[in-house]
Amino acid sequence: MRRALIPGSFDPPTAGHLDMIQRTAYLFDEVYVVVFDNSDKRKMFTAGERLKLITLACAPLAGKEGLGRILPDLSEGMLSDYAAEHKIDAVIKGSRNASDFDYEYWLSIINRSFNPALETLIMPAKAEYQHISSTVVRELIKYGKPLNGYVPDEIIDFLTRMQ
Repeated sequence: MRRALIPGSFDPPTAGHLDMIQRTAYLFDEVYVVVFDNSDKRKMFTAGERLKLITLACAPLAGKEGLGRILPDLSEGMLSDYAAEHKIDAVIKGSRNASDFDYEYWLSIINRSFNPALETLIMPAKAEYQHISSTVVRELIKYGKPLNGYVPDEIIDFLTRMQ
């Protein structure tokens, strides 16, 4: 069984995240979508809320023809340990630009130093999602702007209650 891990803070999940999850689920039997705590980032949502959001966002993909099983989860540990514990073959990271690629490449070296069997695949974002980030979405929420097209439809109601 081929297993992939899509890690993130998902604060909140974006349309780009969901696209990457779906594209990965076409390639792997199981896709763990794991909310990790990144100590460098200021968070708008609690870990529990972020897990709820990513679970809601992924719900329409469940059981979709040709997709692997999508498993939302939460971890406070290291990515390399989580991957080893769940027998995960690959980490999938999105890249919107060269800066993202450089950062993800650097992290892949660190993860591999702790788990030599773990591969990292860096997936380029589709053009329509390259301008979207969780930071942008948090600003839209802060200023009460429409979220359509920026986040999965399934989480808009939850997020607009935050406005």
